[in-house]
Amino acid sequence: MCLTTATSFWGANRAMLKLSPRKAPGPDAVAVELFRFGGEMTLDKLFEICVEVWESGYWPEEWTHSVFIPLPKKGDLRQCSNYRTIALVSHASKSSYE
Repeated sequence: MCLTTATSFWGANRAMLKLSPRKAPGPDAVAVELFRFGGEMTLDKLFEICVEVWESGYWPEEWTHSVFIPLPKKGDLRQCSNYRTIALVSHASKSSYE
């Protein structure tokens, strides 16, 4: 692995620590707390996956799926403009953005 430097590993750790707690999981149903509190072994495995994604250039299919949820705002709920949309994305895929 060419990206196993301490700097790269610190970057992956930092990305996980930046994720806000108590966020809804994405389509993979993995809670962000697993990465935040899973310990060094969990972060090591996630880092290995990110390195594999980087080196292969292949983005896992599961990381490309999102769940879109319309949330109502105030006003007439028959109007589309009175909704905002959130997307639930895999937390593991967010670690690769950093």
